[in-house]
Amino acid sequence: MGLGDPPLSIADSKIEYLFAPNQDCRRFGNRIVYNDVSMRNDYPSSVLTNGERRIMMLGDSVLNGGVLTDHAKLATTLAESALRAEGRHIRILNCSAGSWGPVNCAEYMRKYGSFGAEAIYVVLNPGDLWDVPDHTPIVGTRSFPDKKPVSALWELVYRYIVPRVESFWEKKTSRLVSRKDLVRGGMTKDAAEKASLAALKYCFSQAPERGVIYSRVVGDWTAPEETEGERKLRAFCKENGYAFYLLQLDPSTDYRKNDVIHLNDNGQRKLADLLVRIVAKDGGSRAEP
Repeated sequence: MGLGDPPLSIADSKIEYLFAPNQDCRRFGNRIVYNDVSMRNDYPSSVLTNGERRIMMLGDSVLNGGVLTDHAKLATTLAESALRAEGRHIRILNCSAGSWGPVNCAEYMRKYGSFGAEAIYVVLNPGDLWDVPDHTPIVGTRSFPDKKPVSALWELVYRYIVPRVESFWEKKTSRLVSRKDLVRGGMTKDAAEKASLAALKYCFSQAPERGVIYSRVVGDWTAPEETEGERKLRAFCKENGYAFYLLQLDPSTDYRKNDVIHLNDNGQRKLADLLVRIVAKDGGSRAEP
């Protein structure tokens, strides 16, 4: 059927969840790799002690690429390859998982450290400022499998057909903001925002170069004004002396079909180009565009 094997997840009492270490699988024809510390990189963390420069990237599925992005077409892979082809001894670390917010990212760093990174950048989009962990058990569910499926047919029915049938009968609610202005875990929106900003400060305290790379959703490019999330993150970065980079995307060519958030191969290439400019310091202003 061409499904291949899904990458597996593991639960963590602090991080909430992350991809299981040491995976190299094929999913929908795409190669998906995770190293010994659950980075989406095809080399072990042991190589990070050889004196090469290290750039640490943190984020959710926009940075991670998911199973629809082959390892070779991932922004971090492309940027690292381009820089190394120029003779730059550099590693770009992809520390990410679907729906990770700043708090998840900070907990990953508390567990594994910064690997001596000289720069840390967090890729964020509009809702991430309020995306805080609630530690509801999700590992082992359809979206976060912890073991290989019994068969391709079983997975097709269980993971893809059944949810579509259920969606006709169940009313969906937002994963982030619910009634009474509460977010996941029962936190108020203000409390979640404070937790996320504190988490970003922790991440950025671990390296001299640091900042936010902001990825808009499709509709934001034609909106009359910035979203609340973008506006607040810009102000936060300006107030604290962090870099803020707006990833310049074309809403008609750089997102996946029928997807307003995630980048296709064109979008991943543009993110890679931005990373190269940031690292090389030969373009990509720290200021607002």
